[in-house]
Amino acid sequence: MDFSVLLNCLFRWNQIHDHGTSHLCVIDLERNAISMTTTVNSYFGSKILSPRTGIVLNNEMDDFSMPRNVSEDTPPLAPANFIMPGKRPLSSMSPTIALKNGKLKAVVGASGGAYIIGGTSEVLLNHFSKGLDPFSSVTAPRVYHQVS
Repeated sequence: MDFSVLLNCLFRWNQIHDHGTSHLCVIDLERNAISMTTTVNSYFGSKILSPRTGIVLNNEMDDFSMPRNVSEDTPPLAPANFIMPGKRPLSSMSPTIALKNGKLKAVVGASGGAYIIGGTSEVLLNHFSKGLDPFSSVTAPRVYHQVS
């Protein structure tokens, strides 16, 4: 592998403005895989630092729908997503591991809030439907529309 290509991509991707979601895909030599997405949701999450662990706590409560509170950064208003005891908010996090006949075919996921589902889907479509290699599948232009 030409590491200069990788370094160029890292520099370019380092310029993306992200609020606090990260995604990691790992495949080991035995083809074991993980696809992991984590988030604090927005800049510094809830802005509360755990005194015991030093971890910044997230503000995922913001992902619930709230009457009369609609913005580009939140899911569309949906009564099924209103805050209630025992519920989890709607989330676009979609870490994905694709297998065929028990064999690993793809590991993908994304950061980017509302863009995650479309981005992850397009990478998979680029690879499996259009036949693009993994690198081209990730770097290809994407289309996004917030359906409301």
